[in-house]
Amino acid sequence: MKEFLKNAENFYFKENEIKYYTSLLEKREHELALKDSKARKLSGIISHFSDLKTSFCDFSGSIVKIGESSEITEEERNSLYSGLMELWPWRKGPFEIFGIHVDTEWRSDLKWDRLKNEISPLHRRHVLDIGSSSGYYMFRMLEHDPGLLLGIEPYPVFYYQFKLLNSIAGRDNIYTLPIRF
Repeated sequence: MKEFLKNAENFYFKENEIKYYTSLLEKREHELALKDSKARKLSGIISHFSDLKTSFCDFSGSIVKIGESSEITEEERNSLYSGLMELWPWRKGPFEIFGIHVDTEWRSDLKWDRLKNEISPLHRRHVLDIGSSSGYYMFRMLEHDPGLLLGIEPYPVFYYQFKLLNSIAGRDNIYTLPIRF
């Protein structure tokens, strides 16, 4: 969340808007940290993998690929697999993280294939994805060079899924906020 606020001016948010969102997000962060035991557990999982980074991402195919298998050890892969499974359920996808296939409940690539030619060009556009889940559609939009991709996802498990994926991918124009619309 703080990453978004740090870059908000780059996306033409006004000072009063940044103050409002800062207050809103600090309140939500406090709720997640103190009142939601599952969110604390999920946050711990994300923290455990905070050092995992990659320069390889492929957002152009039906499977969003973040990292290559050769970039991590077998021990790291086993640990990451366990962490990804603790973030269950994975609704929107599919994903492949350092060669680990993340089986998702929905084949979101089928919907994306129907939509992608029906929407306006995304080059330098700002997009709001309400109910962004793990961010699958936003990751797919990255190949079209958008300005800002902002997701809103109130459910902690999906918010933390996105947070882990983008922590590894390291994209600075894609964010999800854990708030309701």
